[in-house]
Amino acid sequence: MSEDTVNSNGPRMTTTFYGINLRLAEGLQRPDGVPLYCTSIQEVQAVMKANKTARFKSFSSQAEAEAFSRLAADPGEGAAPLAAPSPSAAAAATGAGGEKPSPYKNPSRPDFQEFRKLVESGDERGVVAAVARNPRYLISSGDTPALLREGPRHNSLHLAALRGRDAVSRTLLELVGDPRLFQRLYPDDAPEVAADRSEYMLDLYLNMPTKGTFETPLHLAAKQGHLETVRALVQHPACKRDLTNKFGETPEQASATRSD
Repeated sequence: MSEDTVNSNGPRMTTTFYGINLRLAEGLQRPDGVPLYCTSIQEVQAVMKANKTARFKSFSSQAEAEAFSRLAADPGEGAAPLAAPSPSAAAAATGAGGEKPSPYKNPSRPDFQEFRKLVESGDERGVVAAVARNPRYLISSGDTPALLREGPRHNSLHLAALRGRDAVSRTLLELVGDPRLFQRLYPDDAPEVAADRSEYMLDLYLNMPTKGTFETPLHLAAKQGHLETVRALVQHPACKRDLTNKFGETPEQASATRSD
């Protein structure tokens, strides 16, 4: 079975398959309704939100994704429980709205605007100081990258890539990749859960596409010719270089096209 599709304009587009591993102990049956794989990061977000201990990984083939999803949990790291808690118990554990309680609230719109200025101007020290005050500048209450531009759905890494702020890009990845950021947000989480959250968020920051053009931070940096920012992104092992935008272009292919 081919893993590639061709759009109406001709370019060949590669499908990414995200395997969803629930970390079930050997012999436990996978709950109904939880897919073995997803083909969009939005689907992954929905599954991960409902299964907090799950892990996901991207593959170029459906078979590899399904094989990853069927792996049993490593006995040394602990497995997910057999039965999920009742809706009332889950609501009590995670707080109103189904989200896990956190000592940090979302910044106000003016605060986000000021943070956006720090990112776009390349103020690395200011970015670090802001996140030290409140991790919600990077992580939304829904455990997704906080958006700084609602229309195109740009997060801070999108904006840093677009402006060629390589130092800020590296700093953002270091902050999101540090499990201690999530331990501050969710003090009751076990260390391995914080590490899982960090790994998941890194993938979202590096590989989540924008609205409309479906471009990752790497697309944006490459199209603008920001070579140092491109290096900062591709040096990270979680960065996927072969994701395509709405035109079927990888970042390398899009690099010859300058955006406005």
